[in-house]
Amino acid sequence: MATSRDAESPAPGGTATRRLVVVMGGLRGGEQTRQSLVRHVLEPLGAHLAVLVSPGELVQKRRPWEQAAQHVWRVDEYNDWGQFIDRLVGHGWRRNVSLAQNLWGGVWTDRWLGTSTGPDGKLSWEEVRVAPARRLSGSGAILLALRMVVLSHLRALPTGAYDQVILTRSDLYHDCTHARIVAQPDELWAPSGEWSGGVTDRHHVFAFASAGRVLSLLPWLTDGTHREPSSLQTRPGRRDLNLEQALKLHADAVGLRIRAFPRSMFVAGDKRAGDRSWWGFYGFPAMLEGNTTLWCKYPREMLEATRTCRGRRHGIGCARPTADFWLQRDAARKDGWLLKRGLGHAFQDVIGAARGNISTARRARYAALVAHGDLFDAPDALAHARDVRQLMRTGRCGSGGGDTDGHLCRKRYWSYRMLVRAHPERALDMRGEDTVSETKPSAARRGGGPARGS
Repeated sequence: MATSRDAESPAPGGTATRRLVVVMGGLRGGEQTRQSLVRHVLEPLGAHLAVLVSPGELVQKRRPWEQAAQHVWRVDEYNDWGQFIDRLVGHGWRRNVSLAQNLWGGVWTDRWLGTSTGPDGKLSWEEVRVAPARRLSGSGAILLALRMVVLSHLRALPTGAYDQVILTRSDLYHDCTHARIVAQPDELWAPSGEWSGGVTDRHHVFAFASAGRVLSLLPWLTDGTHREPSSLQTRPGRRDLNLEQALKLHADAVGLRIRAFPRSMFVAGDKRAGDRSWWGFYGFPAMLEGNTTLWCKYPREMLEATRTCRGRRHGIGCARPTADFWLQRDAARKDGWLLKRGLGHAFQDVIGAARGNISTARRARYAALVAHGDLFDAPDALAHARDVRQLMRTGRCGSGGGDTDGHLCRKRYWSYRMLVRAHPERALDMRGEDTVSETKPSAARRGGGPARGS
């Protein structure tokens, strides 16, 4: 991977670059993300818009995109995307791949990757047959298939219609003007950060002439000659190959240089849009000025994007819903605590107070979280604690694997964690089980951090 200031260089010879922005996948995120694409990508770059939509999308979601687009392409939704892949690359491709979660998410199979306890008492990965057949979690296979659909439409466009392609998704919020990139035929550009061991699949910039090399990952994976490296199959604590890693392997194989440009966008959604909006999805309030409805998915991704757009010292991170409530010493009372909501001076509200030690303050915070609907109450948290712990330990909480409502799993996990923090005496005996790390937002972003240990 390389980074370069060349992202802002003009097209060779000073000619106007003809760009096509392709929005692929479900139309999520709401009107705010669509308007940010128009304001910060289409208009400043003078780009045309193409949208790949399903006829099954709600009309109120489709209409604004279709009205703004020069090209409207359609693709049906499939319950089993493996059937559609049969049409794209032919029958028999399943013999050449290891069908696993994430990369092949969206395909139905009678096998899935799970965990079991071996004779030595340690967890080991193995293939477990289940009945009836199940749909692999994730969306990798869906995105692989959609890339081939996009490629077929690009090839059908008039010769010379466009020079550059920006492949993106509808739920990216663009905080400032997109970099004016002119990709060479052997380059694949992606925003920095959130690459998950490979290269991000959410936003790519490439030359129109190299569309075949960039988008043809599916046939490369399924032709029987390009399996995952053995190091990915046998490493301790192995996780399945993800789409980001597969994109990197494919780019290296076809001679594409991966280059990064400063991130100016982050995954987000309007919590009023009807999309999923809890843990693992659009679960964290995006603390943008004057905006109370935009929620983001990855706090670090938003922080990096806003640092690019607003300066490194003025980056804004979104908050975990549980950490959005926090405790601070009350300067006016020796034994007082303030229960506050919001990160950064401009967004902090005092919503409660408590008197006593830190344990009393934690109990007050827990009660407020339950009252505001951010956490489940104690009976629910305790009833599901063990099942949720197992899903967390196997990496299937919030990813759809073993839990069709990933956001529900994450909320129950945090409900138990915060209950135990407030009432340690109610903790269940889970000795011998793996612990799950708990990440908190930096106190520096809070404009006056919480007390230690809170």
